[in-house]
Amino acid sequence: MIALGAVAVVVAIVISIVATSGGSSDEPTIRATRSAATAPPAAGTAPTTPDAPPGPGATAIPAGGYRPTGTFCRSVDFAPIVALYGKAVKSPTTAHADKTGYSLFTCTGNFAKKGVPVTVDVKAMVFNGPAGSSYDLAKKNAPAQPVDEIQLASGAFGYVTTGDGYRTYQLWVHDKNLQLGVTVKATPATPPTRDQLRDAAAKVAAATLRKLPHA
Repeated sequence: MIALGAVAVVVAIVISIVATSGGSSDEPTIRATRSAATAPPAAGTAPTTPDAPPGPGATAIPAGGYRPTGTFCRSVDFAPIVALYGKAVKSPTTAHADKTGYSLFTCTGNFAKKGVPVTVDVKAMVFNGPAGSSYDLAKKNAPAQPVDEIQLASGAFGYVTTGDGYRTYQLWVHDKNLQLGVTVKATPATPPTRDQLRDAAAKVAAATLRKLPHA
């Protein structure tokens, strides 16, 4: 009886070892499942992170950047223009348009001195991110070369264009998420020189940068 009991115990141990060896075949599957769960995203799939920059149409504003304002003309100082061309013919007007990735605000003023009409447009392109790329593109595509390099904000340039009965000085400035443009359009007979036009436009831009609301 003792011998039979010993045999039964040995058989039970052998069966247990076989069963245990067969179960180990599931282990690679478990490891493969864990690898798949921690594997990096497939090519072309962008990981989602809290620090990802906002895309076009987002409303985030960089720290220290500029905020859109519906009262844009209140931030524009036309005094340098008045000194050259006289008082405004009528109150400046504001226009606003929402674009993909930025908001556009325009303040237009009309001036006259001794019957010579002058139109000044000040444009503020308030982007959701840095404005450097848009500024660089505007500089690259400037219709008049070479441009005037101006020390203002993060960078500025300007140029003169002429047409049938008028002369225009265009200034572009960029700073953080803002691209600011000042356009002075006058007749060729207007006394101020190119340098005076440039300096007046730059002074308008500098005063506007100081008065625009920041984030």
